[in-house]
Amino acid sequence: MYKDIAILYRNHQISNNFEKELVKNQIPYHMLGSLSFLKHKEIKIIIKNYHFFKYHDDIRLKEIYNIPNRKIGETTFFNIEREAISKGVSVYHQMLESDNEHIKEFVKKISILEKYILQDEPHEFIKRLLSEIKYNDYLLRQEKAKIKLDRMFEFIKMFEDIKITDNPFQETLEFLNQIN
Repeated sequence: MYKDIAILYRNHQISNNFEKELVKNQIPYHMLGSLSFLKHKEIKIIIKNYHFFKYHDDIRLKEIYNIPNRKIGETTFFNIEREAISKGVSVYHQMLESDNEHIKEFVKKISILEKYILQDEPHEFIKRLLSEIKYNDYLLRQEKAKIKLDRMFEFIKMFEDIKITDNPFQETLEFLNQIN
């Protein structure tokens, strides 16, 4: 149905608008010549954080545990991961038992956010998540900070369009699975 359609543009800034509308309307697409809006690292990190709340899986945890920097080094994470494997539990479960102050703080933030994920509107939860992990501050310290922050705010706006019925968390996950 859509395979015979192409959108040509000269200005890269316009691509974000096209992409957002395609996603919002659940139209499959493939981008050539530029990085998809949703493939930028600052957007992928938000998506991975949200998915982590659903699955508590070790793969996503490994990708987000220190972004922004939470002073949990690779060696510390590796040791927790190794201990979790030896006990046959998830890394997150092992983190719950850690005495490391930085890990305790990380686990505490997750615990706080889990209280809100089922009650907040999706865009409100994303804002809360970003605030709690101080993601704006993290992006401000990076090169091209304004562009990255603008992308992040555009992404949050996409969440405002999610049609909510009974389960906002599940509907948001479905939306993220469509775009990811």
